[in-house]
Amino acid sequence: MEVRLRMVSIFTILLLCSSSFIAGQVDLKNPDYLNTNFIRQYDEVKKNLISNDQFKAVSFESDDGLELGGLLYEDESAECNIIYFGGWFPGRKEGGLPFWSMVKDRKKKCNFLFVDVRGHGDSQGSFLWSTLRYGVNEHKDLRAAIKYMSRVSNNKPTIIIGVCAGAFHAIHALQRKDLSSKYNVVGMIFDSGWPSVMHVARTASLSILKENAFKRIFKLKKISCVKCKDEKKCCSVCKKKLKKSFVYQLSSGFLSIFITAIHTCLVRPMYFLTEMKTNLFDKIYKITIPMLVVHAESDEYVPYDMVQELFKEHKKNVEMYIVKDCKHSCINLKYHDQYKTALNKFIDNVLIN
Repeated sequence: MEVRLRMVSIFTILLLCSSSFIAGQVDLKNPDYLNTNFIRQYDEVKKNLISNDQFKAVSFESDDGLELGGLLYEDESAECNIIYFGGWFPGRKEGGLPFWSMVKDRKKKCNFLFVDVRGHGDSQGSFLWSTLRYGVNEHKDLRAAIKYMSRVSNNKPTIIIGVCAGAFHAIHALQRKDLSSKYNVVGMIFDSGWPSVMHVARTASLSILKENAFKRIFKLKKISCVKCKDEKKCCSVCKKKLKKSFVYQLSSGFLSIFITAIHTCLVRPMYFLTEMKTNLFDKIYKITIPMLVVHAESDEYVPYDMVQELFKEHKKNVEMYIVKDCKHSCINLKYHDQYKTALNKFIDNVLIN
């Protein structure tokens, strides 16, 4: 019965998410590393990284015997390693492309490893099955990646970039001090991360549904704004007006009730047994390496107050880079130049110290 509940819950969440990840047209001959339509064409991204940026496909094994796939860039003069660990869905390693563009031109080079988490891309494992116990085993993949990079680089300093679920898993992996000290992990980026599977399942699902409802309302409404008509998308002024409309308020209230019911009846029972083991509130204090926490105040998938609560009592060696207006996990795109500056400054500081 428990397994059936979990399967229904996961199918519902995937159904809600799927419409947000359809790739559009893009010029593959001159790809833009910040173009989401290109980033979502994973095979093309992989080909481009291998042919143009000298990456190579690699594999290594997790502690529980799964073969994990990745893309590795190596430079003999590199002063450190960077490991990118991505989110839940779609969660492919190629999604970290904007981060590579931030560090590829550093004067002091970095080795760079993109990792496919189990059940994604080139890695073994069942995505659906792992989601049934989400957060219990995924951190083993990052531990394997850290050991692999330590081995191929002769234990150079390593920095973790964890985005969304990847940030969540990174905390689980790095709470073991022997891992960071033995394998020379000197810092991590906690980008749009969340503290609890149970909490984020509700907020992310509700946000996705509201986004889809808003798009439909926008198409139905007759917009007089010239900017909206020209760009075929809602500008910030019209967006505020539409969100105050009766139709949106009514649909938003209905969706909140609907998601709350699903969360109460399906998600909470599904993750009840693993929640105490996987939530980060009683684990974050174990992280002693420097962290750069990146988040948006307007993130509706992972509300900013979740992150504030997580780091309320853990401020040692924690640097905050917070922006006001941005969608979930998109700061690396919308604020790319500012993020690039903050990231490289953080890298330089942890390497000096």
